[in-house]
Amino acid sequence: MDTWPVILNQSLQGSGWDKVLRQHRMKIRGSNSTIENSVIFPKSGVAFLVIPLSSCTIGQFDIKQEVLQLTEKFTQLHAKGYALMLASLHSEREMRICSVIHTKFLETKLQMIAIHNVDEGVQAMINIAKVLCKPTSDVMFRRLDELAHHFSIDDTTKFALEQLGLSEHHILL
Repeated sequence: MDTWPVILNQSLQGSGWDKVLRQHRMKIRGSNSTIENSVIFPKSGVAFLVIPLSSCTIGQFDIKQEVLQLTEKFTQLHAKGYALMLASLHSEREMRICSVIHTKFLETKLQMIAIHNVDEGVQAMINIAKVLCKPTSDVMFRRLDELAHHFSIDDTTKFALEQLGLSEHHILL
């Protein structure tokens, strides 16, 4: 991946996220006007919200209101948004927290990705940003459309032959 611009919220500057993004040759620009714990790839129009599961609850399963409000604001601002659910181990507790957050934002376009560490999170961000970048995304969507069209033609042909009374064996010959 060439040097890509990345907008990093100041809450993540100087952190492991900053360090690993720089190791991947990203051109980091800090911002205090973006949502806390967010990373934006302007070239592909995708944004990520880092949610550390270890610090987003009160007690065992009650999600902090600040986390829900932050996530709500994030979903309102970003059409292509991903929540990176960070936990070194995704045990039953962490999965319940993810489930609560997922249920709360089920009707939005927010996608959730469970990650175990910063390296894994940065790799997920880069992969998604690459796929959603304009030239690549256009090629991929065109190929997926061609593939779907090919399979629908095959299914239609198979259905028509079955209607003529041919067995699956005859169809495959």
